[in-house]
Amino acid sequence: MVAAKKQNDERGGNAAAELTAHYERQKNESAARLRVRASDAERIASSRYTIYDFVDNAFSFSPAKRELAIQILGALRERPRSFSELETDFNVPKSTLFFLVSALETSGLVKQSGRGEPIALDAGFASALRANADWWLKWSKKT
Repeated sequence: MVAAKKQNDERGGNAAAELTAHYERQKNESAARLRVRASDAERIASSRYTIYDFVDNAFSFSPAKRELAIQILGALRERPRSFSELETDFNVPKSTLFFLVSALETSGLVKQSGRGEPIALDAGFASALRANADWWLKWSKKT
C-alpha cells in the first residue's frame, strides 16, 4: 500500500514537472515575428493602421486567439491587471491565457515584474524594433 502511494506521488510529481517544463518551453518559444510591409508606413501615416493590423502582422495566432490578444492588450491599456483578473474578465482556459500572455511578454509588449504581480504594457518591443531599424540603416549604408 505504501509503495503504491509512493509510486502515485512520484507520477504526480513527474506530471507536474512535465507540465511546468511544457509551459516553460511554450513561453520561451512564443514571440512576435513582425511581418513588415512598406505599404504599412502609408497606412500608419494616414491613421488607417489599427491594433488589428499590428497583431495580425506580429503574430500567427488563430483568429480567435488574435481577437483575444487584442482584447487583453486593450484591457491592459486601461490599467495593469493580474493574471487572475484577466482569467476572470475573459473567461478563457488558463492554458490559453498563459500562452497569449507569454507570447506578448516574450515579445516585449507586456511585462510582469514577478509572479503574482500585475501585468502591464511595456515598451520593450518598440525599443527592440527601433534598435533593429537603426541597425538596418547603418548596415545598408555600406560604411
